Amino acid sequence: MTERQSEFKVLVTRPRHQGESLCAEIERIGARAINFPLIEIVPLTENRETVRHLSENPDCDLLIFISQNAVAHAVEMLGGDISRIAELPIYAVGQATARMLHQAGIKQVHAPVTGSDSESLLELPGLQANQINAKKIMIIRGYGGREHLADTLRERGAEVNYVEVYHRKPAVYDQAMLEKIFGVDRPDLIVITSGESLQILFDMLISGGKHDMLATPLVLLGKRMSELADSLGFSGKRLIADEANDTGLTAAVKKLMELIRNE
Repeated sequence: MTERQSEFKVLVTRPRHQGESLCAEIERIGARAINFPLIEIVPLTENRETVRHLSENPDCDLLIFISQNAVAHAVEMLGGDISRIAELPIYAVGQATARMLHQAGIKQVHAPVTGSDSESLLELPGLQANQINAKKIMIIRGYGGREHLADTLRERGAEVNYVEVYHRKPAVYDQAMLEKIFGVDRPDLIVITSGESLQILFDMLISGGKHDMLATPLVLLGKRMSELADSLGFSGKRLIADEANDTGLTAAVKKLMELIRNE
């Protein structure tokens, strides 16, 4: 391990429960990981009965899980028993979400081979207009978020509804912490896995952090997130990870780290 490699600092911005395992993987490849969650994931317990009703009487033709958090919270609300849901066609946004569904007992999951966003999911044959016209689709997701997936499915003739199982809260840090992260620790690379997190990071940098951090290299998920980074003024090198799980993100970190070291 080179001295430069051992000093390479990677800022991990995933929610804490996901960030801890990713940090451990990044440490294994010889970098220093800094766990800095930008979003808190909070279960919407008031929707527990809605999820249970969906499991007992699934009034839809297929289900779409929007994220790993959507799977985790839905499964928790069902007490781990998803046997009724498993009888429906199940779709997942990304392979990492599909794997979580497999682990929860759903054998057949449709997901894009590459890509972890709505655009990739919408390319699947089973979600084209000739397959979903007049069908009822239920999307399991967090509160709020993009409407692109639902809007496109509706344009293709489907009836689309949501069950929301968690909500996201922006993390709050005081000025001293921001100065430590963006000044003292100053990461060499930042891992961002949602557009919302990217916007929160930008706001921190502009309002009280280090504006020049906009030039820091980024590991992202999806082309849309890269376009958002452009629009916000992020100018550093960037790499889009193949998958949203720890393995895919760590591989992207390693590759970008090597590119930066070899400049």
